[in-house]
Amino acid sequence: MNGSKDLVDGYADALRGTTSDYGVVCCPPVTVIDYAYGQLPSFVSLGAQDCSKFDSGAQTGEVCCSMLREIGCSHVIVGHSERRRSQNENDAVVQGKAEIVQKYGMTPIVCIGESLDEYRNRETLQVLERQLGYLAQASKGHLIVAYEPVWAIGTGETPSIEEISKVHRFIKEKSGATTVYGGSVTLDNYKSIIALNEVDGVLVGGESLKIDRFSSMLRGL
Repeated sequence: MNGSKDLVDGYADALRGTTSDYGVVCCPPVTVIDYAYGQLPSFVSLGAQDCSKFDSGAQTGEVCCSMLREIGCSHVIVGHSERRRSQNENDAVVQGKAEIVQKYGMTPIVCIGESLDEYRNRETLQVLERQLGYLAQASKGHLIVAYEPVWAIGTGETPSIEEISKVHRFIKEKSGATTVYGGSVTLDNYKSIIALNEVDGVLVGGESLKIDRFSSMLRGL
């Protein structure tokens, strides 16, 4: 629950005159997506941080995919570790959301990853294979898989470069999807991560709230 019109304005000022040959997707709170659409540079696509598991109907308070598409979204994050934990979203729910996002012509950014205990027990690949198994049942539309080791999010810790490379190679072999890394991505480490052949991009969390640092990341692509 971070982000505001002031933050959007700050980025609009910081990125004025900037261009990029890389795909950049900004996923602000749903309350400012429409505002961001009119303020940010044209090379920045808009996405949502989540969507309803319901396609339509009387679901008070839910935001469905048709609504998100109407306000300019091209991407939707589903299955973020925080929602898996606090909202009890399991793999089946995440699969269903990914299918609905694809149904409305948008690209799901599907988050997968292991807990600290699973990492310590060397169960990373088994956990990811289970999570990817559900995605294999989803429709064949385009999707992005974001590997976010739960134990690395917001901790300042990241897997080694070798571990990131190994995991992303595994994900590509199992899914054939575009893969991005998320988990304490910063201005200081993002270049070494995106330099890996197996990694197609990064999913930036807390660092994206720091206008100067994140703008420097975009300009350094």
